[in-house]
Amino acid sequence: MGGIVDAIVNVVSSFIGWLIPIPDIPEFDTPEEERGVLINKQSNNAQIPVVYGRRQVGITRVFVESSGTDNQYLYMAGVLCEGEIEEIEQVFIDDKRVFFEDALDHGVVREVNASDSNFYKDSSHIQVQAFNGTDTQVASSILTNSTNWTSNHKLSGVAYLAFRFKWNQDIFSSIPQVRVTLKGKKIFDPRDSATKWTPNSALVLLDYLRNTRYGKGLPDSAFESDFDSFKTSANDADTLIQPRTTSVTEVAGLYRENYNGYFGDYPSYFTNRSIISTGTTTSISGVVPGNHKSHKYSGYFTAPSSASFTFKTNSDDGSGVYIGDANQTVDNLSKEIEANRNTKLIVNNLGLHGNTGREGSKTLVSGSAYPLIIVYGDNAGAGNLDFFWKVSGGSFSSDLSSNFSNGKSVTDQIPKIIKFESNAVVDTNQKVIDNVKRLLNPMRSLFTYNNGVYKLKIEGTGSAVKTITADHVVGGAKVLGERKNNKFNRVIGTYVNPYKNWQNDTVSFPPADDSNVITEFKHATMLSADNDTLLEGNFEFPNVTNTYNAEALCEVILRRSRNQLQIQLTLTSEFLELEIGDIVAITYASGGFNAKPFRVLGIEINEDLTVNVQLFEHQDNFYDFNTKNPIATIPDTTLPNINSVQAPAISISDELFELFDGSVVSKLIVNITSTDAFVDQFEVEYKESTSSDYRLMRRGTNKIVEKYPVKEGTIYDVRVRAINSIGIKSTYTTSQHEVNSAFTPPDDVQNYSIDVVGDKLYHSFDAVTNLDLDFYEIRFTSNTSETAYANTTVLVPRIGRPATSVTTPFVGTGKYFIKAVDKFGIRSTNFASQVISAQVFAEKIEAVQTLTEHSAFTGTKSNVVAVSNNLQLDTSILFDSHAGNFDDALGFFDGGSGTIVSSGTYDFANAFDFNSVLKFNVLIDSFIVNNINFINNFDSASGLFDARQGLFDGGSNASVDTNAILQVSTSQDASTYTSYQDFKAGDYVARAVKFRLKMTSSNTQESPQVSQLALKLSLPIRTEKGSNISSTTSTSGKTITFGSEYYQTPSLTVIGQNMATGDFFTITSKGTASFVVEFFNSSGSTVDRTFDYQAIGIGQKQ
Repeated sequence: MGGIVDAIVNVVSSFIGWLIPIPDIPEFDTPEEERGVLINKQSNNAQIPVVYGRRQVGITRVFVESSGTDNQYLYMAGVLCEGEIEEIEQVFIDDKRVFFEDALDHGVVREVNASDSNFYKDSSHIQVQAFNGTDTQVASSILTNSTNWTSNHKLSGVAYLAFRFKWNQDIFSSIPQVRVTLKGKKIFDPRDSATKWTPNSALVLLDYLRNTRYGKGLPDSAFESDFDSFKTSANDADTLIQPRTTSVTEVAGLYRENYNGYFGDYPSYFTNRSIISTGTTTSISGVVPGNHKSHKYSGYFTAPSSASFTFKTNSDDGSGVYIGDANQTVDNLSKEIEANRNTKLIVNNLGLHGNTGREGSKTLVSGSAYPLIIVYGDNAGAGNLDFFWKVSGGSFSSDLSSNFSNGKSVTDQIPKIIKFESNAVVDTNQKVIDNVKRLLNPMRSLFTYNNGVYKLKIEGTGSAVKTITADHVVGGAKVLGERKNNKFNRVIGTYVNPYKNWQNDTVSFPPADDSNVITEFKHATMLSADNDTLLEGNFEFPNVTNTYNAEALCEVILRRSRNQLQIQLTLTSEFLELEIGDIVAITYASGGFNAKPFRVLGIEINEDLTVNVQLFEHQDNFYDFNTKNPIATIPDTTLPNINSVQAPAISISDELFELFDGSVVSKLIVNITSTDAFVDQFEVEYKESTSSDYRLMRRGTNKIVEKYPVKEGTIYDVRVRAINSIGIKSTYTTSQHEVNSAFTPPDDVQNYSIDVVGDKLYHSFDAVTNLDLDFYEIRFTSNTSETAYANTTVLVPRIGRPATSVTTPFVGTGKYFIKAVDKFGIRSTNFASQVISAQVFAEKIEAVQTLTEHSAFTGTKSNVVAVSNNLQLDTSILFDSHAGNFDDALGFFDGGSGTIVSSGTYDFANAFDFNSVLKFNVLIDSFIVNNINFINNFDSASGLFDARQGLFDGGSNASVDTNAILQVSTSQDASTYTSYQDFKAGDYVARAVKFRLKMTSSNTQESPQVSQLALKLSLPIRTEKGSNISSTTSTSGKTITFGSEYYQTPSLTVIGQNMATGDFFTITSKGTASFVVEFFNSSGSTVDRTFDYQAIGIGQKQ
């Protein structure tokens, strides 16, 4: 007997818990590893992460190589994670989703879909090949076309993407940044012995513990027989729960909102836009919103069966259909679209176009409600929208009276969710024990080790396995009460939100509005019970991606923090079989307990076979998300104010801040000043001014405290109090600040210069250092004295950062302007400019034709008119230009209140034919654009006729709402012409060319006004030379043929080298392609002499 006792003396059951005991309140900072999940890295020896469930991750570039003419192609391999994974769902390049021609199946090469306007420009600019990380996968057929990737480079067991990018300066400005949404590792399920994808938290932990490559590598013998506890926990984790009880009254159809303006013109579709009208519709057919108007339809589509459903729009202009996830609300989907208008886009019929039909499909689950948003806008002209849907194999229907519900008139439907799921990115650089703790976090579980066996037990509801009475207690009981530093009246959880681009988000319990919370757990009630002291706990749930799972964890933490009763007992040997996590009931009169439940936290077996146990108060209501019953709390105690602490002074500012992934956010900065010598730390809290409750920003010694990201245009209240060395707090100092750093125009461009290099212009400038800088814009006007930026035309629409130079051909004498433009489309306040004259190119080019359209403008006009020798967009009768009697005019003078057309064209009077195909340049000889504003039209003017000042038809206005764009069409045979394209500075190769001017206005009371328009067609001056040429003695002379035929006969210079006295030569048959030279002696006989020649002329026939 003694031997047995000795063997079990001091045996302690050890465990790792998700929360027990409740930890101290942590400082609230996002871990470095969480911020780095979406970042792209470049390495050939970096640790490979493990992805469980569904997450979005960046890539690790392990191979980059360029090839082709001018390095046209970029080959790249981007490692994602350990394999084998389930599938790659979405790919984002430089924060824009790429739409491929089909799903990214393992090993299959895919091209960009032709409807993807971001990455399809006449052809696909991205090839991709996805590998799910099987052990038998072969080398990428894309990468083996490069030089250094061979058939041996298989990356077996690693999930990765192989890319080939085709260079286009309008698409790529640097090495593409890649983010990927994927379903991660396939794992073993002991319940059916299958290896499959699942986010089940218990099975995720089991995989990590057993895996020998990246996990702990435990043998099966380290677990109980048949993994029983893990199977039980997996069944619990798979339970479907309803996060909230909702009362839903279905309203058939979709909710409609009508807006002013074309939605495609705005950085976000509908944020901060005024609504004209609203309503509900059960059919979308023949919708005509009107010029420059937009519609948004929103609601839910409930799938009548599990199948693929096709959705279609016919529209003029753009439309799109977005469908979210089954566990998503309309509001969340709308916010996601505002952040990235390409995400969840099922039907991409966007852009400006005539009536066009496009469709897209998505597989849906029967009975699930999916948020659906349809956007539509008409920019100009006749508008139309039709919407249809069908199930696979069926016919299209426009009926929205069934399966569609109005999301504005019903409580947002919240589908059931999996109780415990882990959507984790495991950093294999971290210690195994740290990763295990993080994997336990989402499922409230206890991971125990006893007698050489690991078990898993989820902390939740349950019944007592044993009852403890006074007869079982050896000696007395030690009762531990509440620990105030671990008591909360609000718990904030940080989790990863897939509806906010997989960035960190927060959720709190109780929620800010105390909705769906019983009185005892409303924040106001608890705050009052805690003497108006905010007790806020901040916790991180890095593997949680569902708002409701995160909220449930916050609720359990808060409820347990307010019920912290603990007991330490020594029990008889009857309790030797207790395990950590078991629930026991205590009936103990001296403690006032009557079958009160407790959970076992610790066990220690003594030499006399008695058992020391540590117990923590248990109540089922801790874990029932839908139950809101009152729970008793232990009264608080407070410290008396034994000293006073002086309140600090604060100042608040904001600035832009660049995250590790290159994205730019706004940062709130609080500067603290204190003259109290005994102050030990500061407590900084913040809230939006419209919110009632403050949140902890930081508690510590720092006098500069930062919070990011914060919302632009939002007013924040910040309060700070000082805490001395014995914990005495000062009163709060409160201040308010509006965040507006992103709305500040970028800095002006400095040191803009233009150098002439050959026949080109080299533009250079200093970099603008604003974090939100997007690009630079160069404009041009032939008016060298122009001072208004709006009275110019775009020459270089976009020079992406970080470039600080660009080379352009010379386009004519004039003034060149430059401004910086930020990511919100805001231009710098002032421009920089340079004037360049054609004289510097006099020896390089020669004009052969001038096309002058002003001042008569006799060409073909469409929606434009010539008024007083000025070309402008058409409107109704202008008072100042009306002929005939005053009373004969019909309608309103000056076009009434805003009837200027949105666009029109002017075709030059004549095309020009070179009579052969040549390389030529187009110079702008004169192009002067102003802006005219008709807001002061005759009919709307108030007061007396004679009292009216200025022009009746409006005056000039420096607006950027108008534009005049030169367009070019060329022909190789002077018969068939290309479609018109916007003029670009550069060389053209054609026989004939014609021009037109496209005039636009986004303001119905303004028009561009062109007073001068003249172009010059120029040809390069070129020289051909020959030396040491023998003239021969042929009486037909020596024929010299030029390397390329000139446009006109060039000037010729011939120099003889070995001529005798009296020798002479003649040049005959001079032409654009050749000439003949013959040398004679003094007797007039043909002689052979050596000569050099030089031909100088213009043009080069192709």
